[in-house]
Parts: sequence; C-alpha cells; structure tokens
Amino acid sequence: MAEIDRVVDLCFQCKLCYPNCPYTPPHEFALDFPRLLLRWKAHRTRRQGVSLKTRLIRDTALIGKAGSLAPAVTNWLLRNPLNRIAMEKTVGIHRRKLMPTYHTETFPRWWRHHRPQVEPAQPPRGGVEPLTPMKVALFSTCLVDFNDPGCGKAAVQVLEHNGVEVVRPDRQVCCGMPFLDGGDLDAVAAKVRQNADVFGPLVEAGYAIVIPSPSCSLMVREEYPQVVATERVRHVAQRSHDLNEYLYRLAREGRLKRDFKRRFGIVRYHVPCHIRVQNIGIRGRDLLRLVADEVEAVQECSGHDGTWSMQKAHFEDSLRWGQKAFDGVRAGTGGSCALVCSDCRLAALHLQQGAGRPTVHPVVALAHAYGFEVDAPLSLQSKELRDVASSE
Repeated sequence: MAEIDRVVDLCFQCKLCYPNCPYTPPHEFALDFPRLLLRWKAHRTRRQGVSLKTRLIRDTALIGKAGSLAPAVTNWLLRNPLNRIAMEKTVGIHRRKLMPTYHTETFPRWWRHHRPQVEPAQPPRGGVEPLTPMKVALFSTCLVDFNDPGCGKAAVQVLEHNGVEVVRPDRQVCCGMPFLDGGDLDAVAAKVRQNADVFGPLVEAGYAIVIPSPSCSLMVREEYPQVVATERVRHVAQRSHDLNEYLYRLAREGRLKRDFKRRFGIVRYHVPCHIRVQNIGIRGRDLLRLVADEVEAVQECSGHDGTWSMQKAHFEDSLRWGQKAFDGVRAGTGGSCALVCSDCRLAALHLQQGAGRPTVHPVVALAHAYGFEVDAPLSLQSKELRDVASSE
C-alpha cells in the first residue's frame, strides 16, 4: 500500500500519457494511467479523509482573497527567510520555492470598476462563415484573479478591441482542479455544480466561455462531464474554450484585427502540458506569430504542476524534470529573444525560478502589440521591441 501511495504521489498529472502513449483511449487496451491514479487518490481520501495540510494549501481562491487583504505584507512574508522556514515545517512548502505575487488591485476589483469599451467588430473574411460567438463569459481563474490580474486586464482589452462583448459572472468559483488532484471528489462535484449554475444560463443565451489558463480549461472541458454527468455541465464543457484557442478562431475567420502598434523580434513560447493534451493546436504560438518576427516553441514540461513542485518532498525533483524547459527558454536557437511567453501562470513561475526569465501570457503580448499599457515586465525587454511604423 505504501509503495502504491509513493508512485501515486510522484505523478503530477501532466497527462502527457495521452499524446505520448499509443495504448491510451480510444485504443482497445484503454490504459488510462492518469485516471487510474486519480481513482486511487479518491479511494485513499474516502478512507483517510483530507489532511489539514492539504486543506491549507489547496484552496487557491481562499488563499488569494486572504493574501490580497494586505498584499505588501503577504509578499514580504513570502520573501522572508524565517517565515519560509516556518512554512516549510508547518505546511511543507519548500523554503526556496518562488511563490506567486499578490496585488492590491485584484482582477475582480478591477472588473467592478471597468466600463466596457467594445469597439466595432471586423467583418469576417469573404466567403468564410462566422461560427465563433462575439460575446463571451470570462472564467477568469484563481491565479489570474489574485496573482496575475494584468493577464485578465489584457484579455478584456484584446477581446473588446476586437468587438467581443465580455461579461464576468461574480459567483464563479475555483475550477476544482486542486481538489481533484487531491482525490476529494465530493468537493470537486460541488465546484462543478456551482460553476455550471453560474455559466449555464450564459451558455443558453449564446455566450462562449473563455478561460485564460490551460489547466482550468482542461478541467472544465474534459473533467467536468466525468465528475457530474448532467446536461447543463455537458453544455458548459462543450462551449468552453481556452482563451488563445478562441482568439485564434477569430483570426481564422478574418475577424481578429491586425492594427498592431508594436512588434517583437524573437519570442520563446513555452507550450504547457495541459494545452498539448487538449488537442486544440498550439494557438499561443500561432497568435504570437502575428506580432513577432520569429516564435520558438519550447515543448518540454516545466515540472511545476499546481502545488506538487512547491512541496519540500518534490521541489528538487521538479527542478530536474523542468531542466530541459529551462534550457530551452534560456538558450533557444535564435540568439537573444525579446520575450518569453507561457499560457500557464504556474509554469511561468517555475520557468522564472529555473531559467531566470520573467514570463507573460501570450494575450499580454497581444495587448502590448495593440498599444495598450500592460501590467507586465515587458519593459525589461524593451530594447528588443520596436514600433511597427518605425520598422516599415
């Protein structure tokens, strides 16, 4: 039993078994190893319950709200060596693990004061039947809400600039992936039902759901219908899109504006594991090609995965597993790069730890290219940026 537990805990659910192993479903052998391990975790949780340590670190929304009450204090504590030693001894978070940053103006606070500025939409390309709805419900995710509000702002700016109506329902909750990773199916089901009740009416009203985090979009699109098998949940899953996938649909229909004010040189784009397993294409890379001279894709796993790499037991392993990704981000093949991008904000954090490069979501790069002011470290690479007008 202990040996099985050790194997189960070493798996960080990157789910790359699906694209890499020939015997996963729909093959007749149907060797679904990631789901087998999740079932073992669920069985273990039913037997043993949820530990206090797990309860303390899995509720990202609660942690985000608490950390944002006094973000300067929170950020100081997360950098303080004595506090990090205490965190390591109490909740098992490694003292050297780079932690997310908290902000006074969270994305929900910014949204409450936001006044929509939807610009006229560009008509579809001649002969192309537009199928993508021009109104979306933003599932903003816990990480964007509390740790990367600039990504949420950039998403709204880019969507509205392209004529897309954006709403953000207040009652949305965490997608539930941290709870699923811990095997707590009852808690996951509660999150699924809550979000289905929030987004279901919007789907029925013709809205698409866009999600700026690959782990959360994977959770909603793939896991929700398997956890709660209702018609409403199924409809929510079917109408959900990764943010980059949605924007690329607009581009393919000729409805994504190309009135960019700035352009990048070489951009390195890290492909998150949870994008690869959705089989939707590498749309972050494809969008970046619109605003960069060259985009180099780094496809190796960052080794992060939720709280797995944060734990003292796995931190050193996570750095080893992510070494190829770190090397790709640092070196690449084209010399000095203007920007490093990744859709996954936790992977970005680990890339910064291992490679020393600040990393932004592709939608932040798009917003900057359109001429919007963005909350991101783009100025660190400003020597590699240039105005479109001056380069023509």
